[in-house]
Amino acid sequence: MSFTYPVPENELKRLEALRKYRILDTAPESEYDHITSLAGSLTGCPISYISFVDEQRQWMKSKKGISLCETCRDTSFCTYTILEDEVMVVEDALLHPVFKQSFLVKSEPFIRFYAGAPIRDEEGYALGSVCVVDTEPRKLTDDLKRALKELSSVTMKLIKTRNILDELMAAQSELKVLQGLLPICANCKYIRNDDGKWQQIEKYISEYSEASFTHGICPGCQAELYPGI
Repeated sequence: MSFTYPVPENELKRLEALRKYRILDTAPESEYDHITSLAGSLTGCPISYISFVDEQRQWMKSKKGISLCETCRDTSFCTYTILEDEVMVVEDALLHPVFKQSFLVKSEPFIRFYAGAPIRDEEGYALGSVCVVDTEPRKLTDDLKRALKELSSVTMKLIKTRNILDELMAAQSELKVLQGLLPICANCKYIRNDDGKWQQIEKYISEYSEASFTHGICPGCQAELYPGI
């Protein structure tokens, strides 16, 4: 796989981790929007967003003050943020050797200042970043850098919680539980299903529960049917 932009040494594993969390292209969620708003309020920046860096694009899960939903990865500031362990700060993009030619700087949203904290999972894979942007050059204090990094940690916890809930819901949807009254024939012991059809008890229970069967013979039936054994 070839790239026209810098990538982490563990890029393929990083992409696997990103897709494992199934966060890409999901609908807006208020929990992420709260983090985005807080990042903007703390830093005083008019633009803030949470982005995830896919193979060839940067996709925004949450955003404030910007209309873009995604950008090509080769023009993304976050492409470089995920290479860092700490908060990446660009005080004036017009003076930066890499970003000064970016269309994000030369046209809407006219980025001049950028700060992004990488979102890393427990294995160290950088999935994306929590970012703040301004249209004017500025600096970021050490306290605000720490705050931005903390917000990225909270974002990762949200992602993990969301993933666990998705797995639980999927498991619940597959769970089959027998409950209520079962219409069973008093003679042949067939059971009537929801479609009104009668079927063997083994088949019915297999369809409506996770149980499986192993057949044997009880002592009473053995004495009646096979008295010589």
